Amino acid sequence: MEIEIKIPLKAPFSPGEIISKLFKEFGNSSEEIGQTDYYFTSKFHNFAISDEALRVRQILTNSGKEAIEITYKGPKQGK
Repeated sequence: MEIEIKIPLKAPFSPGEIISKLFKEFGNSSEEIGQTDYYFTSKFHNFAISDEALRVRQILTNSGKEAIEITYKGPKQGK
């Protein structure tokens, strides 16, 4: 099961106004980042068939910062 929250906006805001308000509330980062994802499988366990994913994500910023994230996602459960 994946959890997602969607919040409808009833006020007549433009997308630019919404983004501006979010930046004002949570901060603004003008730094660009690049992400490269690597997905894995093996002859012993096919993640695609079992609805799973094993991913390594490399994150690079234009200021030279680098990070690596490893993510495992299990099969979706129920509705």
